[in-house]
Amino acid sequence: MAQVENNIVVAKAEAVSKFYVVQSGDTLWKIAETQYGHGKGAKHQEIF
Repeated sequence: MAQVENNIVVAKAEAVSKFYVVQSGDTLWKIAETQYGHGKGAKHQEIF
């Protein structure tokens, strides 16, 4: 009896890079809110 294996290929999407010029008084939380939208400040980890 032949054994058949399924080959599964998983592709990971590449993150899109953005440039941001840091201004005096900026915080990572504030930048995340600006770039990802209101209520998304917790995404500051991704910026770090």
